[in-house]
Amino acid sequence: VKQLDTVDKLSLVARIDLLRALGDTIATTAGAAKAFEATAAADSSFRTTYLLLPPAGVLARAGNAYAIAYVQKALRDDKSHHLRAQGARAASGVIQLATELDGALSDTSPRVRQAALEALASYRGRAKPLPRRGFWFSWYYMFRFGFFCCVGL
Repeated sequence: VKQLDTVDKLSLVARIDLLRALGDTIATTAGAAKAFEATAAADSSFRTTYLLLPPAGVLARAGNAYAIAYVQKALRDDKSHHLRAQGARAASGVIQLATELDGALSDTSPRVRQAALEALASYRGRAKPLPRRGFWFSWYYMFRFGFFCCVGL
């Protein structure tokens, strides 16, 4: 599929499956961003949002403003911790969403915190360092690192 002109004629389920099947090529496929926007606007249910977040992440890494806003909304504003965690995974590598990922590190759900930490760990050139989590947390790891270096383990 090189062009997605007739995607509007497909059912919602078929459009979602097509966008997911494109994988990383969605960013370079002509008409894919427009098809994504139309599909995302057609339904905002849990299922549709959850399944469209990975293609949104690929489009967001390519710089698509609508996809960035879509992932940001799921990551920051959604009530479901499942969607916030999926949004954090989709935000991996999107430098514009680093602030939201930093905020997700203090989410009430451990799944969201874990997904945000994994997403932040995937950044090569972060704009700012990871936030500090307290004196004893960092001291503990510095102590263990120093101990194992001295013992030679």
